[in-house]
Amino acid sequence: MVMLTVPIFYPVVLALGFDPIWFGVAIVLITEMGVVTPPVGVNVYAVAGVARDIPLEKIFKWEVIAKL
Repeated sequence: MVMLTVPIFYPVVLALGFDPIWFGVAIVLITEMGVVTPPVGVNVYAVAGVARDIPLEKIFKWEVIAKL
């Protein structure tokens, strides 16, 4: 999805006068938030695959606590 949207928004961001580096930082942060938060939470499912003895609900709770 990032590969589809960034080429569209990048010229707009430059035309509005924003720094391209900070635009990249924002894209990375937004993408990471999407990867670690439910319902998708790809990173959480990867941790659950490694730590099979810990229930998935507990891993999702830890993710919420870690963000605070």
